[in-house]
Amino acid sequence: MGNVREQSLGEIWGSEEASEARIKVRNGDCPGCWVECETFRDINRDLKGLASTVLRALLHPETAGIS
Repeated sequence: MGNVREQSLGEIWGSEEASEARIKVRNGDCPGCWVECETFRDINRDLKGLASTVLRALLHPETAGIS
């Protein structure tokens, strides 16, 4: 939908692509991926693990693909 290094999150969220994706999810036309939905549920169950992952990513961005 976009790249936060090139656009603001607001621009991405308000884009036509994002709007179409929200409509598809709302209508149950999800592509069948599990990552985002399952990750969200897991994050809520393991906030300590999330904090650890974020800290590791900040300390070693090259391993998190954000460098």
